[in-house]
Amino acid sequence: FIGNENAPITIIEYASMTCSHCADFHAGVYPELKEKYVDTGIVKFIFREFPIDQLAVAVSMLGRCVEDEKYFPFINILFQQRAQWLIEQPIEPLKNLSKQAGLTNKLFDQCLKDQELLDSLLSSKKYASEKLAVTSTPTFFINNKMIIGSQSFETFENEIQNNIY
Repeated sequence: FIGNENAPITIIEYASMTCSHCADFHAGVYPELKEKYVDTGIVKFIFREFPIDQLAVAVSMLGRCVEDEKYFPFINILFQQRAQWLIEQPIEPLKNLSKQAGLTNKLFDQCLKDQELLDSLLSSKKYASEKLAVTSTPTFFINNKMIIGSQSFETFENEIQNNIY
């Protein structure tokens, strides 16, 4: 998570790295949400992977393999650079982006072969699907209220304001 651990508002995003609506959120809404509410201590933002295909699983695994302080910047770069790696042969572009986050070719390969990590991601997705009724991405929970699909900054702001007052 990022933000104040004891923030009055918690936003949990379930996203797939190959989801265009998730990428749109991270490009358009997330920066303002982060600046206005996360950086000021009002919101704790939690990102949870909900991979919708095999490439999304692999990219999510790469995100988990970078150092903790590089996780959110790396996720944002991956969303911003989707056009480079969301292609028929994604390995080389993903290796290049991963190097920027500190993953050597060896660590890249090890990461994608990590069965325990894969099992953890798939278990988390199964939990979200079966227990929380997440069926698509992005899906958000704002203090436990589910909001499905691409949303405007104003939608988040209204929910935050409604939860604060």
